[in-house]
Amino acid sequence: MTTGAGSAQMAQWQSKAEMKPLYAAAGVPTARQVRVVDPDEVRAFAAEVGFPLFAKPERGVGAGGAYRIADAEALEALLARQLDEPYVLEEFVTGDICSYEAILDANGDPLFENQSEYPVDIASTVENMLDVWYYTCPTVDPRLARLARATVKAFGIKSRFVHMEFFRLTEDKPGLGAKGDYVGLEVNVRAPGGYDPDMVNFAHSFDLYQIWADMVTTGGSTHADGGETFFCVYASQRDCHVYTHSHQQIMERFGELVCMQGRMADVLSDDLGNTFYMVRLKSLEESERFASFVHERA
Repeated sequence: MTTGAGSAQMAQWQSKAEMKPLYAAAGVPTARQVRVVDPDEVRAFAAEVGFPLFAKPERGVGAGGAYRIADAEALEALLARQLDEPYVLEEFVTGDICSYEAILDANGDPLFENQSEYPVDIASTVENMLDVWYYTCPTVDPRLARLARATVKAFGIKSRFVHMEFFRLTEDKPGLGAKGDYVGLEVNVRAPGGYDPDMVNFAHSFDLYQIWADMVTTGGSTHADGGETFFCVYASQRDCHVYTHSHQQIMERFGELVCMQGRMADVLSDDLGNTFYMVRLKSLEESERFASFVHERA
């Protein structure tokens, strides 16, 4: 194979530690981090940045194995564990999670761009079995697009799908930025998981799969302009909770707006819930009302 990413580049893309210099080259701020190898170095890092901290596998996927380190006692418990895989420890960032999706051409330029918002982060969702809702946006914040494009160039990603996660700070964070600034979280050189590609389609009224096929076969696409744009909203119910509104009641109220509905695969249900509903709406206020209706508890 003489094209595409080689094993060395793939290893760098997969490592949450090796990503850091690439983010720096792009001019994108990221949380400070240390590998969980030398206990004294880890303790010194904790003393420098303070608690809470966030621990996660260096090459993990999603929220698997990630958790909050609240204090020195929890840190010592981490250091005492026989870890099955390499871990990193980061300073805790208070912010909203959002993501940037794109299919890139052979020059690393986006054929389309999408922004998704996650009102409750996946790590907290999994840890506490919270109800899940999130949405794709009808437009992309130009500030996010600028940082994401710079990141793509620094990582050297071309002719690929990308799903990149960012914090948007909800308070000033010395060394990172002011409230409202974006901070790099991680880069995934793949399509987003679950039914997110379909959500992107519904939000932008185009065929993401055709855009991908065009990129592979011709290097570009004539199908990326799309049509009318929406908030495409995902909300789900968990089998372990009892809800006020039944499936029938949800469909009676929102059925004409539902573009996809069903059962999430068990392997993804911790992150995304069990029974899901996906609708297209024109405003964030409508989106919030929809999610509240689905999630209202009995």
